[in-house]
Amino acid sequence: NPNLQDQNGRTALMEANSKKHAKIAQILINAGASPAPPTNLTPKAPLLSKTAPVEKLQTSPLPSNTSDETRLSTNKAGSVQIGMSIEDVQKKYPALTISDKYMDGSKKTIATIYIKDYPIPSLLLELSNGKLKLVSTISIYDEKFSTDKQITIRSTVGEIRKQYTINDIKIINNSLFLSVKSMKMLFELDLSKETIPKEWLDTGNPSSIPDDTQIKRIIIY
Repeated sequence: NPNLQDQNGRTALMEANSKKHAKIAQILINAGASPAPPTNLTPKAPLLSKTAPVEKLQTSPLPSNTSDETRLSTNKAGSVQIGMSIEDVQKKYPALTISDKYMDGSKKTIATIYIKDYPIPSLLLELSNGKLKLVSTISIYDEKFSTDKQITIRSTVGEIRKQYTINDIKIINNSLFLSVKSMKMLFELDLSKETIPKEWLDTGNPSSIPDDTQIKRIIIY
């Protein structure tokens, strides 16, 4: 079944696109994999012990200011989903622009989305190579987009630490990113070369990043 999903709702096609394996993606599509996002994207609940108290199984309601249009979750930013075709994205955002940019010596196709009343691009979508253009990564610059735990591009490292497990710190294009693997998200730190803590340079320990360091971009992959 080429459309089988894992516990986070991801398909083999999504994984192939996120890792930029265009040939594998085409093989999956030829085998019947759907480029459209799956309809049942809610992560599967873990198996529960028969002795688990019922009252502990209740979940908190979503914050009232986090709408479906601006919610950040695993694989998804609002209406845009990893593995989604650019044609489907354009149905939601018909005014988006597509351009080719050279990054790290290779040409990449980027779709730019402006959302009303926001002065800079709200979303940048990196698209897969080849004729079939599918979303492989989503970069968020608009503070209206938020996780259910109220993490946005204006959040601090300390706020992220309280809500998620930070796995490590990655260096991408000379910028530092916190990696939260459970959400498949990278949080770009608002740090210059001069303000990078010496302790992190010496040890690489994520805990050495100060709690008050702000986030300036979120990447979903």
